This record gives sequence, structure tokens and C-alpha cells, in this order.
Amino acid sequence: MTINKFVDSFLNIIPKEKWDFFSHIVANLSMPLISSPINFKYNGFTLKEFNINKDKNIQKKFIEFCYPLNMTNRHKEIELDQYYWKNTSTFIVFNKTNNIIGCMQFITKNKHNKIPFEFANYTEHIGNTNYQLLYKASHGKHAEIYMYRCSLIGRELLSISKMLFKACWVKIIQTKTEYVYLTYNYNNKELYNLYTKRLFFLDPGICLYFKENKSKWHLLIKDCYLTEKKFATLNKNSFHLQTWFRKN
Repeated sequence: MTINKFVDSFLNIIPKEKWDFFSHIVANLSMPLISSPINFKYNGFTLKEFNINKDKNIQKKFIEFCYPLNMTNRHKEIELDQYYWKNTSTFIVFNKTNNIIGCMQFITKNKHNKIPFEFANYTEHIGNTNYQLLYKASHGKHAEIYMYRCSLIGRELLSISKMLFKACWVKIIQTKTEYVYLTYNYNNKELYNLYTKRLFFLDPGICLYFKENKSKWHLLIKDCYLTEKKFATLNKNSFHLQTWFRKN
């Protein structure tokens, strides 16, 4: 019997409210599969973690992938984003020919730097603004998920998204981050459903505007300690995923 089948059989006989506690036990008794820098493979793709502020070769490839030559204000956008690189883990997904097909950045906040959403020129309140969540997040250890890019569609897009968000969840645990911010284009309802219904981000009722970009950006926040306890008790797949995060 494999370890996962043994765990599944045990889950069948204990109440769901105990699953989160059991997840901690399994994680503590398991060997980690992913260290730092994060590096793993899935469905024929490879994810690697980089400090692009130090690796000039990968920095060049990253810029070519994320900032196409026909991009409006390309040099200005690159210059603005370089501000974050010293406090950033950059996750890059490669295909079998070693070409970049997806990326995501995890930017940590400290007393010396801002994270991207803090540079908004003004905010717009939508619906019922959750001031308590905004206050708690601003006073906890927080970070922002940024520069989510993928060049593929369909099932391959799903595989890449899973890899990138798994890497971010591991980084959340490694850095003991309490709250994670994320922004997306307000008009993309599919992303809203993904972030709030599948990844448990919370909607504080805030939209942001930046002078360099005329788009309307919706701000979401993940309470990393509140939702992880619920996540492990949803179903067996969620239990195994949460345990995987914890042991890495």
C-alpha cells in the first residue's frame, strides 16, 4: 500500500474537522520534496526559481518573454519593475526545448521597499469595503504575487498555472508570509472566479488605478492562516495538496 492510499484509508475513519490536524502530522513525518531554490517538474514542464537581479542571462530571457518589443512604454515598464527585483523570487516554467512558457513573481514586503499595488495613484471602493481585512493585512507580514504570464492555452495553461501557484504557496510557507496581495484586470471575470473560488483569495472591495496604465485593477487578498485550515478539510485532493505545501 502506498503512503497516499494509507492516508486516504485513515481519512475515511476520522471526522473532517480533524483533517487539518492530521495534515500537520503527515507533513511533519514526511521528507520535503522541494527545497530552496524551488525546482520541480510536472506534465513535461520544468519550474525553476531565480533571482533575476543576479542572473543576467535569465534576466534577459525573462524581459524578452514579459515585455514584447511592441509593448507600449516598454522601457519605462521595465525600469519600474526592476525596483522590485531585489526582493523577488521569480518562478519560470520551461518546456522541453528550454523555452520560457510561463512565469510568476513573489515579491516580499519589508520596511525598506513597497510592493506593486502600493504604487497605485488612487483607489476606488466597490461594494462593501472590508476595512478590517485591509487593516489586518497591512499590519501582518505580507507579499504580492505579480507578473503572472503564460504563452499557452487549454490544458497546458492549466498545468502551468498549477505549477506557478504551487511554487508561490511553498514560498508563502518558507517565508512565513501571513497575507498575500494580487491584482488582475477588473474585466476578467474568469480570473476572479479562479482566485476567489479555487484559490481562496478574499475581495476587500478595492480597485486600483496606475498612471502608467489606464486599466482598472481589482485588488484581492489571501489570508494565509485563515484559509489553509479550511482548505485541508474540503476533500481528499485538497488535503493532499495542503499537506504537500506544508512538507515543502
